[in-house]
Amino acid sequence: MEKIARFEEKLRHERSSALYPNFLAGKWREIVEKEKRRKEKEAASEAGTPGQEEGEV
Repeated sequence: MEKIARFEEKLRHERSSALYPNFLAGKWREIVEKEKRRKEKEAASEAGTPGQEEGEV
């Protein structure tokens, strides 16, 4: 138990992100999903109706 405590203290001292794996996974997922939505939006705008300009309904 003492060995684990020393290791965690070392990580805290170095301000290691390894102490917060759930935070990192959440942030990574947020970035990936944001990029995916951006690409989907670009693909949808490129595949727009021919002859219709931006802003037309």
